[in-house]
Amino acid sequence: MRGLFVVVLIAAPAVGLLLVNAANTHELSGIEAKPEALFVPATTVEVDDRQPVVATIHFGSAVVVRSSGGTGLVTSVAVQPGDTLTHLEPTYSVDGVVITAAATAEPFFRPLRLGDSGSDVEDLRRVLTETGYLDSETTEDAGVLRFDASMRSALMRFQSAAGVEKPTGIFTPDLFLWLPHEELSVRSVLVEAGESAPSLGTEVVVSQRNVVLFELSTTDGEDFGLPAEGFVFQPSDSDAIVDLSAIDLNEVLNAIVELEFSDQSGTVDGVVKRTNSLELVVIPASALVLQNDGRMCVWVQGASALAARAVNVASSRPTGTLLSSGVAATEVVLVNPADLDELPPCQ
Repeated sequence: MRGLFVVVLIAAPAVGLLLVNAANTHELSGIEAKPEALFVPATTVEVDDRQPVVATIHFGSAVVVRSSGGTGLVTSVAVQPGDTLTHLEPTYSVDGVVITAAATAEPFFRPLRLGDSGSDVEDLRRVLTETGYLDSETTEDAGVLRFDASMRSALMRFQSAAGVEKPTGIFTPDLFLWLPHEELSVRSVLVEAGESAPSLGTEVVVSQRNVVLFELSTTDGEDFGLPAEGFVFQPSDSDAIVDLSAIDLNEVLNAIVELEFSDQSGTVDGVVKRTNSLELVVIPASALVLQNDGRMCVWVQGASALAARAVNVASSRPTGTLLSSGVAATEVVLVNPADLDELPPCQ
């Protein structure tokens, strides 16, 4: 009997303690901990708003420059693919005689000598004047410009400088390679040193094709249009760019000069991006609170209190929200404004 009494005395305090603990636990469960303000520093990221596109380039016809004739062996070639061939530049030489590019009104087609007249005589005089072998004064006979003694002397000096061993003062068309324009972007050159001189009418130089139209589309084939000022197109795997604010078709040509197109049009993959990247501030999406008036606000850590800021959102990413204004990169942002009460109003 004593043993049973002892057990009861010992067990009773334990039961009482359990009852007290249970009561205290029930009372504490009704008390919620006050949320703490959490902060992170704002960061920055460089953004160029690039988007993949497909550029379609439409071409005009290439210009073909043909030989003015002549015989002998090609001893050197001065023009190469990618060059810009201009009026009065050397092109190639035959037996040491330099063939000069000449952008005249019409190709030279006949020999010229003392007493001749015609538009080709006028063109020859202009070439001799521009090369410095003839002064600008002209001699006219009853209003007709003729091949006179001064032109003959100038031509002999020109022939000698070109490499003609015995200048005759008689002009032959094979001294020039006719260009239809003052400048020509060279795509291919069809003469090589060591080969026979190209015969009359043979293709010598082929120009780049002119770009007549430049269009952009999305990778799904939808019209992309042309973005606002401050954007460029850059072909894939290339450093070349095309300014989209004022498209220069020659600039387009330079950007795709290394690409080959067999048809009158071709496509180039690339991107449209900003000319100059923007530096945007990045903050957690949870730091933003939408106001009743439609503004987005955040709170930053001030010297003694929180400060509310209205911000402009540029875009959102999985890594955070990008701001174009409102928060500086050096500021610390409140991450959990939704958890806190009595925040400063967003003005």
